[in-house]
Amino acid sequence: MNTVRVLGVDPSLKNTGIAIANYNLDQGDYEIIHIDLFSTEPAKGKVVRKSSDDVERMSIALEGVMATIDKYKPAFAAGEVPVASQSARGAFSNGGCHMMFAAIRWRIPLVQVSPMEVKVASAGPKHAAKEEMIEWAVAKWPGLPWHTYKRLGKMLMHANNEHMADACGAIAAGVKTQQFAQATAMLRQMRAA
Repeated sequence: MNTVRVLGVDPSLKNTGIAIANYNLDQGDYEIIHIDLFSTEPAKGKVVRKSSDDVERMSIALEGVMATIDKYKPAFAAGEVPVASQSARGAFSNGGCHMMFAAIRWRIPLVQVSPMEVKVASAGPKHAAKEEMIEWAVAKWPGLPWHTYKRLGKMLMHANNEHMADACGAIAAGVKTQQFAQATAMLRQMRAA
C-alpha cells in the first residue's frame, strides 16, 4: 500500500495529545493507528522558580512528541496552533506550544491548522464543544485506547480524551489543506520515478 504516516498534535502545558495516521496516497484517506496523551502537573510545594517548573513540564511533553516521531517516523505533522488567549498565563502556554511546533518543524514538515479548521474538519460545527470532538473521534476509531472510567456501573469517557481527539482532528484538517495536497503530490511523483 502506498502510505505515509502523519502525526497530529494538540499541545498544551498540561495535556499534549497526539495521534498517528496512515495516509493512503492513492486513495486520499487515512486511518488513525495510535493515540497518546502526555500530561504534566505543576510541581508540588515550593519551587525555586515557577518558570523552571514550566520549562520542565514543556520538556516532558516535547520529549513524548519527539519519541513518537522517532518510533513512528511520520513524513508530515499537522498541528492545532493556538491563536488567542484570554489571560497572561494562557499567552505563556501558547508561546510554549508555538516553540513545540518550531521544534517539530526541525524534524518534519508541519501543516498548521487553526482550532476552527480542526472542529469543522472533524465534528462539523466551527464551535464544536469538547464533548462533540470526543464523540466524533471515538465513533470513528472506537478500537483506540481512549481513556475511560467507571461511574455507577457505567463506562464513561474521560474529559482528557479531548486532546487526543483534537490531535485526530488536526490530521483531519491538515490533510484537507493545499499545503498537504502539494506535498503529497510531490511525494507521489518521487515514488513513481
